[in-house]
Amino acid sequence: MKTTRQEVMDWGLHFMNEIGTDEICSVCISYGGSCCSGCKHLADGVGCQSRNTSCTSWLCGYLLFIFHETGLLYDWNEFWEQVPGKAYRQDSTPHELDIENWLGTRDLRRLTALFSKDLEELVQTDRQYYVVRLNDLLYRYISAAYAISPLDQNSVNSLNRKLHRLTKGFQRYHTFKKHHIR
Repeated sequence: MKTTRQEVMDWGLHFMNEIGTDEICSVCISYGGSCCSGCKHLADGVGCQSRNTSCTSWLCGYLLFIFHETGLLYDWNEFWEQVPGKAYRQDSTPHELDIENWLGTRDLRRLTALFSKDLEELVQTDRQYYVVRLNDLLYRYISAAYAISPLDQNSVNSLNRKLHRLTKGFQRYHTFKKHHIR
């Protein structure tokens, strides 16, 4: 299906909003984390001045975790593999492109809201650097595991054990996920 670069970015932002990533981002940002930190396109107090496909497709450790846990990560990655021209904070994606497989949204707002509440509570009881450190650890573990393709069951089990240890304090999140998310 023919589409435009802007429509792909709008869809990516819509997808993220639909599943509730904004709540996680606002906790992370309020405690010193930011995936945009140091970007030349970020205007203080205003936000991004030059959004691109690369930044829209990128997931921090927290979002990688949510996408992995809910089975969305492979589909998200496959969708963005259809988009040419992505590079770190740069974009040479053509104005028009073909997308064959669009990703459908899922209602994960309750799950992401509980994750963000747990995160905020843990930050207040531990230290502020916890936000950045946990995000980094989640990013490194999940990125390394998914770099191996296909991910075999032993690798998945090993990754899930590591992730569970890192997120053991996220009680609301884990309880809700266990009972409501398959």
